[in-house]
Amino acid sequence: MFINNVKEHLESNEGDPELLVYIPFNYTHYDKKHGATHKSIVASDRIGMHIIETGNPDAFKEYLLEFDNTICGRHPISVFLHMLKNSAKVDA
Repeated sequence: MFINNVKEHLESNEGDPELLVYIPFNYTHYDKKHGATHKSIVASDRIGMHIIETGNPDAFKEYLLEFDNTICGRHPISVFLHMLKNSAKVDA
């Protein structure tokens, strides 16, 4: 029910320059003092950011499984990516 309401709201406000969609999340928590581990985590997070920017929910799921990344907010990100994918199907 909630997803349908969000979808309807987004569709009814499509093109509104004042519409803001905010999905809070945190990437992996780390401390720079861990050296190589820090660099590895940063690299993994950058891959995740790139995948999110593509809007592909399947690629995002594969990324989470492959890297075992624990992004706080991964579920809302996934829901949003699926909404984007489904709205593109409706527009096609």
